[in-house]
Amino acid sequence: MGESWSAERAQDQRRQAEARLAADASVAATAQAVDGANLLHELQVHQVELELQNEELRQAQRELEESRDRFRILYDQAPFAYLTLAGDGKILAANPTAATLLGVDRAGLLGRALSGFMNRHDADAFYLHRLDVLAEQPTAGCDVGIRRADGATFPVHIDSVRAFGSKGATGPGATWYTALIDISALKRAEEHLQESEAHFREIAERIEDVFYVRDRHGLISYVSPAYKRIWGRPASALIGRESAWLETVDVADRDRVATAWVRMRAGAAVSEIYRIKRPDGATRWVHSRAFPVLGSDGQVDRFVGVVRDITVERKLELELRQAQKMEAIGTLASGVAHNLRNMLQALLLFVDIAETSDDRAHANEAIRRARETGKRGAGLIDQLMVFARKQEREPPLVPINLDAALRDAAVLLKPMVGDGIHLEIEAGAPHAVILSDFVELEQVLLNLASNARDAMPGGGTLTMKTEPAVLNQEVADAHSVAQGSYVKLTVRDTGSGMDDETTARIFEPFFTTKDVDKGTGLGLSTVFGIIRRLGGCIEVASKKGEGTTFTICLPSLEGTLRS
Repeated sequence: MGESWSAERAQDQRRQAEARLAADASVAATAQAVDGANLLHELQVHQVELELQNEELRQAQRELEESRDRFRILYDQAPFAYLTLAGDGKILAANPTAATLLGVDRAGLLGRALSGFMNRHDADAFYLHRLDVLAEQPTAGCDVGIRRADGATFPVHIDSVRAFGSKGATGPGATWYTALIDISALKRAEEHLQESEAHFREIAERIEDVFYVRDRHGLISYVSPAYKRIWGRPASALIGRESAWLETVDVADRDRVATAWVRMRAGAAVSEIYRIKRPDGATRWVHSRAFPVLGSDGQVDRFVGVVRDITVERKLELELRQAQKMEAIGTLASGVAHNLRNMLQALLLFVDIAETSDDRAHANEAIRRARETGKRGAGLIDQLMVFARKQEREPPLVPINLDAALRDAAVLLKPMVGDGIHLEIEAGAPHAVILSDFVELEQVLLNLASNARDAMPGGGTLTMKTEPAVLNQEVADAHSVAQGSYVKLTVRDTGSGMDDETTARIFEPFFTTKDVDKGTGLGLSTVFGIIRRLGGCIEVASKKGEGTTFTICLPSLEGTLRS
């Protein structure tokens, strides 16, 4: 025992013994009274040293017993199964959790080989794990199947550490501390995850739409095989290259798509319709939708998207839109004819005045008025012809002053709605400039006016009002548009109104409440499509007997245009 102490510790005990002996006055007096005082002194010091050592040993014993008790409590009450194994894998000790897990009482486990609870394949894996542990080699543990005494089977993960015994020994002299963790729930979760992934891949690889995943930086980590069929390019060309996708977008749509991606990275869901170019030169229309996925920290972790090839639907839509235009032209015909008749009558009157007047100045004024009347008539015909013209491609968008366009459209709207309906134009956004197409904008106004006229067979008031507006992030996200400055166009009638069921379906293609020979049900679906193409949104509010209000918001550009 003394050899295990350091010299420094021995010297310290020597000092303590001498100090204690010096404090005992009677002992000191006796030592001085006898011969051989030095020897006696040494013996007394040694005796005190032994007493000190005994005190330390007793304290160490108490601490060891307390530590052993704490370990036993932890060992017995641990929620995990703990075993102490001999070098040959036989059980030397087991806690109650291990006994419960294996279905055998603690006494019944002693001396049994743990591998006896495993099948042959798992026993081999456990044997290799045992060799690594006893040789003190790094090990990640092993997963094995356990067969309980009652026949039930379940997976466990085994972690082990070498306890003591000769290094490298595999016999009874070496022992190791082993933990068994029931991983049944984890295995079930893994199986469910694998099934989910298999179902996902089956769906993603069989559906005709493109499914893709982007990381938070915009890089694509997965794209389904449909990409090759639609784009005519290998999906591998996209992985890790953010610009690869955008490079396939038609130049006319590229800026709009890039802007949508910026909104997407900010956490907004986006929905865009655009054209792509295939390597063979063909153009295809696609509808792309993307949604942010939040991580555990509440921040955007990645994006998932679905892209659908709508080339065929787009062609059909253009044909249906043309049919709807012709329907609107039929509605306009009587009003246009009425306007032209009035213009021709005025024109003939001015010509007659010019021919019969003796006053040259009076005649010149009549000729000027006749020329202006003729130009107005020609302009009306031009508008009608442009509106009726079939367009195979989407027209380019140009800056338009909405208030000026609304006043110009009133020339067509007034004769169309008829004399029984009062048309009010409230242009309240003189500086609002939007990106649009004149023909499509007129088509929106004409369709809304036509529906309002049909809702007011007995007459009423149709109000078209513009005003500046700002959409905050919450409202913009709700409509899948960008936040910022907008111009709001409100179209309100005092007609019969609609019930909730009709209002909910108002923008569906071919849905109509009119008689079979009175409409195709394409008007409002066309309006919805045009507004979405312009980056805006549209809402409808109506109540039976109280009229209908359409609210349209279109992105507003900075700057002004001359009216």
